[in-house]
Amino acid sequence: SENQVIKVRKTENLLSKNRTVKLQEQCQHRIVSEVLDDNKLLDEQTKLSVANQTSKDDNLTEVKMASDVEYSQTESGDRSRRMDKLDYQHKWKGIDPVLFFKDEAVIKNIVSFFGIEESFSLEGHLVTRSTDNARRIYYVSKAVQDILELNIQVGEQIKIASLGVKMFERHRSKDGCSCAYRLSYEGLSLLFPYMRKRILHASPVDFQHLLQYRTINFARFADARFGEEAASMMPGCCVVVLREGNIMPYAVDLKEPMT
Repeated sequence: SENQVIKVRKTENLLSKNRTVKLQEQCQHRIVSEVLDDNKLLDEQTKLSVANQTSKDDNLTEVKMASDVEYSQTESGDRSRRMDKLDYQHKWKGIDPVLFFKDEAVIKNIVSFFGIEESFSLEGHLVTRSTDNARRIYYVSKAVQDILELNIQVGEQIKIASLGVKMFERHRSKDGCSCAYRLSYEGLSLLFPYMRKRILHASPVDFQHLLQYRTINFARFADARFGEEAASMMPGCCVVVLREGNIMPYAVDLKEPMT
């Protein structure tokens, strides 16, 4: 009886140990399986992250390459235009090109503003040395005009350093003048006989005051009529001619502030 009890207990202990071992093996297997699953998931996430980063890098590379190509094309186009302009402006090093001034609107405005007679034709006789917004306009004779046209036809083989008479120059002041150009003293003697507007005749006293003072009030002129004519004239360039005779013996006190 005691032996049977001992055998039963040994059997129970053995069964208990077997169950414990099995449970431990199952737990270890589950832990290992979970660890493997976690590692597998981590590997998949890493691969996915690397794939996404690679895709982003590829997209950025493509965008950068496209941007570089576009920038290169734009820069190449700008450089080409600049080089063409420089080649045209400086075909001869240090010498600006000679261009015919053909802005009809500006020429008509100048003719109308100064009252230039039709007998003094400006068409085809005006040239400039700048391509944009000409600052100075020169007058050339018919013979020089023909030479310039021939020079253009043969590719501007003649190196021209200077030519013509400076006739008009662009205004620098912002006085609301309706004409963008003023007369140049160099060409005045050539143009003046054909002008019918913008001419004033001053007495010797008033002429002296114009030479002596930078500014003067119209009311302070010795000749009242001259002052009125000057005041009624539109802003812009004009020619003042010294009037012969009728010299006034008195002088005008110009110590007061002038405008």
